[in-house]
Amino acid sequence: MSRPISPRRPRPSGATGAAPTERLPTPARVLLASVLAVAGSLVLDVVVVTVGTAAFAATRNHGHFHFSDYGSLTVLGVALACGAWMVLTRMSSDPRRRFFRLAVSWR
Repeated sequence: MSRPISPRRPRPSGATGAAPTERLPTPARVLLASVLAVAGSLVLDVVVVTVGTAAFAATRNHGHFHFSDYGSLTVLGVALACGAWMVLTRMSSDPRRRFFRLAVSWR
């Protein structure tokens, strides 16, 4: 016996799934995680540039391997990613999977 097709309720504008099932992080925890992510990323930037210039001598005098150049881009990228995470945790029922797909494939 087949069931009749029923119309679906319209979803709220911008919704990307069911309501979040887990408790949302507090703004203080998001801010702390964002600050730690920026600091960790800057430390890793310094390590990568140090190792890269030691391994490849031709890049030692490259003008864009200054902390002011890559540091500002790192802070901007991490801040945008942290903001995107806050939006996804409020809009999606599975924010980890959606964030990973946005970060890796853009599909």
